[in-house]
Amino acid sequence: MTPEASTVMHVRCPDHLPEDTYRQLLELLTELAPLVRALPPQAALIELGAPPHQHGADDACGLGETLRIRTISRLGVDVRVGIGPSVAAAASASAQIPRPGGVLAVSPAKVTDWSAPLPASATVTHVFPRHTPGGAEVRAALLDLVSRLGHQLRHRHQAPGALTLALRFPDGPAWTTSRRPARPSAHHDDLRSTAYRLLDAAGPRRARLTAITLHADDLLDAVGTPVQLALGPSREARPTTEETTGRARTGGQATPFRHAS
Repeated sequence: MTPEASTVMHVRCPDHLPEDTYRQLLELLTELAPLVRALPPQAALIELGAPPHQHGADDACGLGETLRIRTISRLGVDVRVGIGPSVAAAASASAQIPRPGGVLAVSPAKVTDWSAPLPASATVTHVFPRHTPGGAEVRAALLDLVSRLGHQLRHRHQAPGALTLALRFPDGPAWTTSRRPARPSAHHDDLRSTAYRLLDAAGPRRARLTAITLHADDLLDAVGTPVQLALGPSREARPTTEETTGRARTGGQATPFRHAS
């Protein structure tokens, strides 16, 4: 594939990659392009500018293999590299590569086959083993839902335009309420804040619940809403912090990463 046809490289790292190693990998990626978009906690985007031969590779696939050699030799980490003419195509390609690593390129003629639209909503539910009064147990269950939902969204590189909370009671009917955050975000802190506001608005402290459901609606492509990744002690500079209270680590909201000068 020619470099003109393959302009985007999507890199997937192994699950549970330490934060320090992830940031070292981002630094390594800047050797291929001046601007790398971090997709914390374990993915990144590179917009290829210089021809692959400037990096000692014959084509884009060869450049992907060169990247793998560097990450393995320097960091002991293999990666999955998807290459294509669009972000969606490159991300879909990297997702199809078997672990632990490899390179897959998508030609422009096949790009529509690799760019099917992602789901417009995501839903997670917690069912209580008994009728449970609103309180600490319900808030803990909601926090777990936030972690699971955020995991899904970051893996799919999406951010919700709205969250909906549904509470189910023993007599059957459900009570629902929705809220639109100030800006679409799949960050754990943002999802948690909005979810807790929904729960507080419901005020179920005296009611007994059988289940709670958290919906993410009006999903947007998170890659299209970049946030600057600072190298100081900001939330974005600690992309894996939100996962310490969650589950597996996956891709997340796109943030430009520049090599520190």
